[in-house]
Amino acid sequence: MIAVVDNNLGLYPTMEKLHYVTGHNCVGVLWEQTERDFCTMLEQSKRVVENLDVSAVVLGNPQFAHACQSQVDGQFVFGCDAPVLHALTYTASNVLLCADGATCHFYKRKNLANLLCLDCSPMLHNNFYNSKNRQVCQTVCSLVDGVDGRFDCIVFAHSNLNLYKTFFQQCYPNVKLFDNLEGVARKLKKRLKKGNRDGQNFVLAPNGEKITEMFVKKWQ
Repeated sequence: MIAVVDNNLGLYPTMEKLHYVTGHNCVGVLWEQTERDFCTMLEQSKRVVENLDVSAVVLGNPQFAHACQSQVDGQFVFGCDAPVLHALTYTASNVLLCADGATCHFYKRKNLANLLCLDCSPMLHNNFYNSKNRQVCQTVCSLVDGVDGRFDCIVFAHSNLNLYKTFFQQCYPNVKLFDNLEGVARKLKKRLKKGNRDGQNFVLAPNGEKITEMFVKKWQ
């Protein structure tokens, strides 16, 4: 079983992709409140799932990985970083990084060639996901159309941007999309034995209470 820790609705597509790639069941620990101390959140999440047969813990957003670097990328805990370098190998043009302001600033300091950054902060709160489809699509198109430069690839740095992948595909059908799960999904696929995909994924509250079985029904 794989445990996924996140603090937004991106938890659900994260669990779905990891389950599809590895075949292993997933348990999600959903922190609905804003938590500044991510390392404390991680430790509390480990205690929530300690009675389960968990083979790995995945941190859904780059803030977790950056805040808990000493505890990430071991045999047990994996951080989902934006696959910027991976995407840059696929294009002779530019890669557009979609993230919040802080993550954009983090990658800009690396002075990577062919990297464009787009602050998607308006899309990174849970209420935005409840907007009407037309409004979401218009917001996606208007944000990306404001980018100064051409690009062949789009990289999602945050798990909840995966909720809007279909809208990005509608606006830019010829652009390759990479999400922040690409790297960790490949690592887990190599490290874990293939599962049976029986679909028994579920979500836990921080106090350990089971919220729902078959999580897909909740967010679709």
